[in-house]
Amino acid sequence: MPLASSDPLLRQELAALTAGICNALNDPMRLVLLYALEKRPHTVSELCGVIEAPPSNTSSHLAVLRRRGLVEAQRQGTRVVYSLRHPKVVDAIDLLRQVMNEEIARQQALRASPPPGSKTPRRGPDGPAPQQMGPLGPAAAQARLVAAGDRLVALDHAREPLPPGANQDRTQPVQHEPRPSGTS
Repeated sequence: MPLASSDPLLRQELAALTAGICNALNDPMRLVLLYALEKRPHTVSELCGVIEAPPSNTSSHLAVLRRRGLVEAQRQGTRVVYSLRHPKVVDAIDLLRQVMNEEIARQQALRASPPPGSKTPRRGPDGPAPQQMGPLGPAAAQARLVAAGDRLVALDHAREPLPPGANQDRTQPVQHEPRPSGTS
């Protein structure tokens, strides 16, 4: 049996996936749009409020998603209403977020554990122990997921971790209840 990596059809499919769907998912605002459309169809003006962007920017994001087949547009009089074509895409995003959160937790645990034979936690080059600096250290940009209810609302990129006593629950992994199997 040939190795999967030498399968030309698999390579071709993965190249198409990367150029198509993965490219469309390569922007946090487009992910937020997909989450909003998972709930119900929306007009462009409604989606402008969701991502807090002007209509031209929102329409550009929707055009990318439409060209990649992830959303569909339906004209209703003078309005265009967008809906999610493949709800399974949001399941895939949730799975990737879960993998990301598990990896962040794993890295934090590694940084927090003392080196073999040591009795004190590791210290970063600038002093405080890495677990106090956030999952990626003080200079690295870390993505904080800002959740409302059970879904992603926005991505907030910050260079420094939240100060002690700040709204720490914002950075906790978002847990999701599985959707009923008939809604996909």
